[in-house]
Amino acid sequence: MIPLLRFWRGKAPSALPRRGWPKGRRQHRSLYQYFPNKAAILFRLQSDEWRETTGLLATILENGQRSPLDRLRRLVHAFLRSECEEAAMRAALHDAVPLYRDAPEAQAARASGDRIVELFMREALPSAPESTRAT
Repeated sequence: MIPLLRFWRGKAPSALPRRGWPKGRRQHRSLYQYFPNKAAILFRLQSDEWRETTGLLATILENGQRSPLDRLRRLVHAFLRSECEEAAMRAALHDAVPLYRDAPEAQAARASGDRIVELFMREALPSAPESTRAT
């Protein structure tokens, strides 16, 4: 992640300056050297969030050394921990959802997560009908 973007992670969109850094910090580079506007910054943050979440999902659910129930328990704990730690970031990104909801990156992230969960459900509930695993 771009170091300047790491600094802004967790900040609300209104905290992002219109151009450059707040007064007194002008010697530093601006995020706008890398992104044309706030929407582009928020989209990048959301893309990073999708990548991190998908990675976490895969790491937990694809670990065949643990039982399906243990993996599910670990996933729930990780999800709750993540939601608490990143609540401010999620609120900021939620405000920008209409800007990227249908982007190819959003569709790819959803599809990747869906595949991981589908494979896990097949393993966790091998005798259940497909219709049950899909719900």
